[in-house]
Amino acid sequence: MQLVNHINQTPSAFRQLDAAAAQAGYRSLPLRLVVFGGERLDPAVLARWVEHYGDERPRLVNMYGITETPVPVTAHTVRRADLPTPVSPIGRPLPDLRVHLLDPAGRPVPPGTEVRDAPTGEMIGEALEADRPLRVARGGRGGAGQPRLAP
Repeated sequence: MQLVNHINQTPSAFRQLDAAAAQAGYRSLPLRLVVFGGERLDPAVLARWVEHYGDERPRLVNMYGITETPVPVTAHTVRRADLPTPVSPIGRPLPDLRVHLLDPAGRPVPPGTEVRDAPTGEMIGEALEADRPLRVARGGRGGAGQPRLAP
Protein backbone atom coordinates (compact mmCIF):
# COMPACT_ATOMS: atom_id res chain seq x y z
CA MET A 1 0.00 0.00 0.00
CA GLN A 2 1.33 3.44 -0.92
CA LEU A 3 0.46 6.59 0.97
CA VAL A 4 0.48 10.20 -0.20
CA ASN A 5 2.90 12.31 1.82
CA HIS A 6 3.19 15.46 -0.35
CA ILE A 7 0.36 17.39 -2.00
CA ASN A 8 0.23 20.58 -4.02
CA GLN A 9 -3.14 22.27 -4.34
CA THR A 10 -5.06 25.50 -4.38
CA PRO A 11 -6.42 26.83 -1.10
CA SER A 12 -9.94 26.20 -2.45
CA ALA A 13 -9.16 22.51 -2.97
CA PHE A 14 -7.57 22.33 0.48
CA ARG A 15 -10.89 23.32 2.05
CA GLN A 16 -12.28 20.01 0.75
CA LEU A 17 -9.36 18.08 2.27
CA ASP A 18 -9.86 19.89 5.58
CA ALA A 19 -13.59 19.06 5.53
CA ALA A 20 -12.82 15.38 4.83
CA ALA A 21 -10.23 15.30 7.64
CA ALA A 22 -12.77 16.86 10.02
CA GLN A 23 -15.41 14.31 9.00
CA ALA A 24 -12.89 11.53 9.71
CA GLY A 25 -12.11 12.99 13.13
CA TYR A 26 -8.73 14.45 12.15
CA ARG A 27 -7.06 11.07 12.40
CA SER A 28 -3.34 10.75 11.81
CA LEU A 29 -2.21 11.40 8.23
CA PRO A 30 0.97 10.39 6.38
CA LEU A 31 1.25 13.92 4.97
CA ARG A 32 4.60 15.64 5.44
CA LEU A 33 4.11 18.61 3.10
CA VAL A 34 1.17 20.62 1.77
CA VAL A 35 2.07 23.23 -0.87
CA PHE A 36 -0.44 25.96 -1.73
CA GLY A 37 -0.43 27.82 -5.03
CA GLY A 38 -2.59 29.02 -7.88
CA GLU A 39 -4.63 31.47 -5.82
CA ARG A 40 -4.35 33.68 -2.77
CA LEU A 41 -4.08 31.84 0.55
CA ASP A 42 -6.08 33.31 3.43
CA PRO A 43 -4.15 31.98 6.46
CA ALA A 44 -7.34 31.93 8.57
CA VAL A 45 -8.58 29.04 6.39
CA LEU A 46 -5.89 26.87 7.98
CA ALA A 47 -6.92 27.55 11.62
CA ARG A 48 -8.97 24.40 12.16
CA TRP A 49 -6.33 22.24 10.43
CA VAL A 50 -3.48 23.71 12.49
CA GLU A 51 -5.53 23.33 15.69
CA HIS A 52 -5.64 19.57 15.10
CA TYR A 53 -2.37 18.83 13.28
CA GLY A 54 -0.12 21.69 14.36
CA ASP A 55 2.03 23.76 12.01
CA GLU A 56 5.06 21.49 11.67
CA ARG A 57 3.78 18.18 10.28
CA PRO A 58 2.57 18.42 7.73
CA ARG A 59 4.57 21.49 6.81
CA LEU A 60 2.30 24.06 5.13
CA VAL A 61 3.99 26.12 2.42
CA ASN A 62 2.45 29.02 0.53
CA MET A 63 4.10 29.58 -2.85
CA TYR A 64 3.56 32.68 -4.95
CA GLY A 65 4.26 33.52 -8.55
CA ILE A 66 2.83 36.42 -10.51
CA THR A 67 1.01 35.74 -13.76
CA GLU A 68 4.07 36.69 -15.80
CA THR A 69 6.07 33.80 -14.32
CA PRO A 70 5.28 30.18 -15.24
CA VAL A 71 6.30 28.92 -11.78
CA PRO A 72 6.25 30.17 -8.17
CA VAL A 73 9.01 32.59 -7.28
CA THR A 74 8.57 32.84 -3.50
CA ALA A 75 7.75 30.45 -0.64
CA HIS A 76 6.68 30.84 2.99
CA THR A 77 6.19 28.13 5.61
CA VAL A 78 2.89 29.00 7.28
CA ARG A 79 3.00 29.06 11.07
CA ARG A 80 0.31 29.37 13.73
CA ALA A 81 1.27 33.04 14.20
CA ASP A 82 0.30 33.75 10.56
CA LEU A 83 -3.30 32.58 11.00
CA PRO A 84 -4.97 35.61 12.65
CA THR A 85 -3.48 38.17 10.26
CA PRO A 86 -5.30 39.55 7.20
CA VAL A 87 -2.06 39.16 5.27
CA SER A 88 -1.14 36.21 3.06
CA PRO A 89 2.61 35.79 3.57
CA ILE A 90 4.30 34.96 0.29
CA GLY A 91 7.75 34.62 1.82
CA ARG A 92 11.16 34.95 0.31
CA PRO A 93 12.37 34.36 -3.23
CA LEU A 94 13.35 30.77 -3.98
CA PRO A 95 17.13 30.22 -3.76
CA ASP A 96 17.79 30.55 -7.49
CA LEU A 97 15.55 33.60 -8.01
CA ARG A 98 15.42 37.28 -7.13
CA VAL A 99 12.39 39.52 -6.74
CA HIS A 100 12.45 43.23 -7.49
CA LEU A 101 9.66 45.57 -6.45
CA LEU A 102 9.52 48.24 -9.15
CA ASP A 103 7.52 51.39 -9.79
CA PRO A 104 5.86 51.94 -13.21
CA ALA A 105 9.11 53.47 -14.51
CA GLY A 106 11.07 50.35 -13.52
CA ARG A 107 12.76 51.89 -10.46
CA PRO A 108 12.97 50.04 -7.11
CA VAL A 109 10.32 51.15 -4.64
CA PRO A 110 11.13 52.03 -1.01
CA PRO A 111 10.10 49.78 1.91
CA GLY A 112 6.45 50.25 2.89
CA THR A 113 5.24 50.88 -0.67
CA GLU A 114 2.09 48.96 -1.60
CA VAL A 115 2.50 46.81 -4.68
CA ARG A 116 -0.55 46.18 -6.85
CA ASP A 117 -1.24 43.90 -9.77
CA ALA A 118 -1.24 46.17 -12.82
CA PRO A 119 -4.10 44.49 -14.75
CA THR A 120 -6.49 44.13 -11.77
CA GLY A 121 -5.33 46.78 -9.32
CA GLU A 122 -5.53 44.21 -6.52
CA MET A 123 -2.91 44.76 -3.85
CA ILE A 124 -0.41 41.92 -4.11
CA GLY A 125 2.30 42.96 -1.74
CA GLU A 126 4.23 45.51 0.19
CA ALA A 127 7.88 46.40 -0.19
CA LEU A 128 9.67 45.45 3.01
CA GLU A 129 13.22 45.66 4.23
CA ALA A 130 15.54 43.27 2.39
CA ASP A 131 15.83 40.90 5.36
CA ARG A 132 12.07 40.46 5.77
CA PRO A 133 9.72 38.38 3.62
CA LEU A 134 7.12 39.75 1.24
CA ARG A 135 3.48 39.62 2.16
CA VAL A 136 0.18 39.99 0.35
CA ALA A 137 -2.72 41.95 1.83
CA ARG A 138 -6.42 41.66 1.10
CA GLY A 139 -8.22 43.71 -1.51
CA GLY A 140 -7.50 47.26 -2.56
CA ARG A 141 -7.82 48.88 -5.97
CA GLY A 142 -5.09 50.58 -7.90
CA GLY A 143 -4.09 49.64 -11.40
CA ALA A 144 -2.07 51.58 -13.91
CA GLY A 145 0.64 53.67 -12.32
CA GLN A 146 0.98 51.41 -9.29
CA PRO A 147 4.23 49.67 -8.32
CA ARG A 148 4.50 46.10 -9.54
CA LEU A 149 6.22 42.90 -8.47
CA ALA A 150 8.87 41.80 -10.96
CA PRO A 151 10.64 38.42 -10.73
